Amino acid sequence: MSLSIYHEAAEKVGGKFKLTVLLQKRVRELVKGGMQPLVTVEPKASPIDIALREVMENKISFDGGMIDFKQLRIGRAEETKKEAKAETKRETKTAKKKEKSKKKKK
Repeated sequence: MSLSIYHEAAEKVGGKFKLTVLLQKRVRELVKGGMQPLVTVEPKASPIDIALREVMENKISFDGGMIDFKQLRIGRAEETKKEAKAETKRETKTAKKKEKSKKKKK
């Protein structure tokens, strides 16, 4: 992406420092692999290009010191529910295994 797009994005979010923080946090989300891009991108697009394009298309913004992932909240809520269910299943399996091992010892 060209430098002019970076400057345009910086104006959108209120400065280059805010943009840097916003891009850094969004790139982390993308690299972790848990989040999908909110924009259509080429298969070989870098995480920074994806995050910058998301800013330019108003998919993410920097509001009051907090990063606002518009449209991402719904996806996050669903992921949190899935993670909670998975954690409950793991805890249940672990408890059952402990119970079986206690019975074997008796």
